[in-house]
Amino acid sequence: MAWGPWITDVNEDLIVGRGYRYWVDDDVNRDETIQFTGILNTKLHYRNGKFYDLEFTLGHGLNLISNPYPSALNANIHSWTKTNVANSVWVWDATAGNYVYWNGTENPSGSGYGTLTGGIIPAMQGFFIEATGANPSLTMPQSSRAHDSQNFYKSFGSGNLIRLNVSGNGYKDALFVLFEQEATTGFDAAYDVKKIYGLDEAPQLFSYAEFFECQ
Repeated sequence: MAWGPWITDVNEDLIVGRGYRYWVDDDVNRDETIQFTGILNTKLHYRNGKFYDLEFTLGHGLNLISNPYPSALNANIHSWTKTNVANSVWVWDATAGNYVYWNGTENPSGSGYGTLTGGIIPAMQGFFIEATGANPSLTMPQSSRAHDSQNFYKSFGSGNLIRLNVSGNGYKDALFVLFEQEATTGFDAAYDVKKIYGLDEAPQLFSYAEFFECQ
């Protein structure tokens, strides 16, 4: 996964809705406190008639975006207004050495599943979504905002599935097998979550889908 271009000008404006990776120079040997100034965002922002400009090329559809609200966000993106975007989100969890994920399903229960506990994206958290075709678009409705007192996770429960956990070298991963009548036998972007690999030393759990080749 490639990162860039790097931002080195402290006067460059950050785009609402875009996800950013940050770092501290190796020469800085102290804790750093980052301050954000300005008015908190309480409404949707659009560029070119849609929420942020998502990109898609064949075999490359991951986009790093962010929760633009000062509150938590429900990650059930199947209920968001979107075009050519899968129903899954991925968030990097350094303590697990892997990407935690969530899939909000389109079944009547709508319970969702994944390692992003409760399907909650914290305030201003960056996360990946996947564009699956040309001209992808996505809108984060205000109705998906949620109250959450914890920094990252909260507990959840969901039936009709099997969860497999693995841990090693101080890291962890998990795999969900969901029994969903409306899912197909091959890879289904509405219900299945692509595997994004984490650290080399972290354990990796995944399964194979018939007739599907990961690009």
